[in-house]
Amino acid sequence: MFECMEALTDGIKVMLRRGRAALDDFATAIKLSPHSAHIYFNRANLFLSLKMLTEAEQDYTTGLYKLLNNMYSQIDRKPLCSSAAFE
Repeated sequence: MFECMEALTDGIKVMLRRGRAALDDFATAIKLSPHSAHIYFNRANLFLSLKMLTEAEQDYTTGLYKLLNNMYSQIDRKPLCSSAAFE
């Protein structure tokens, strides 16, 4: 429930063109849920809209690593890759 409300708040700030405030909220969301690929993908989309291309690329890459690791952990295998370089 809390994650849903937080995502909604981030979306509202983005729609209101409060991108910098939304970035702060995404940082908090990542601290609360560091393994969520979706947070990284959403923040990457925001970075892209703010023309922060290097940051967007980093978050898309980190999101992909986390998504792959989450998928492999669900089928009881070792993680495919490490995202330690991006944390």
